[in-house]
Amino acid sequence: MAPKKPPVTHTQPDTGAEEEEEPSSAQGLDRSAGEIANLQRMLQHFMDIQQRKDDEWRREASRQDQRWRSLQHQFGLLQEEVQKGRRGVPQDLEEQQTSTTITAAARTRIYRPVAVAESH
Repeated sequence: MAPKKPPVTHTQPDTGAEEEEEPSSAQGLDRSAGEIANLQRMLQHFMDIQQRKDDEWRREASRQDQRWRSLQHQFGLLQEEVQKGRRGVPQDLEEQQTSTTITAAARTRIYRPVAVAESH
């Protein structure tokens, strides 16, 4: 039988072990700095996109506001025109026009020729 080996201990003499760790931690710092720079670029990109969206939203809101004001103005003009028209038409004439329209519509229904099927 072969002699047993002594157990391996994880403690090593203090000869340059710290120097070996510095390059690996420097690599970690470089990698972290690269990741941070990448995150900064991504964040800046997303902020630019959001800014463009905000600008477009503001332009669209301005267009909609202008359309709304124009529509309100046109509606006001229409109301004024209708009010002026109603002031100029006497009530009796307005009723007469309404009844004439109804009578003409009724006459069209009554006197409309009806197709009669010829029977032999």
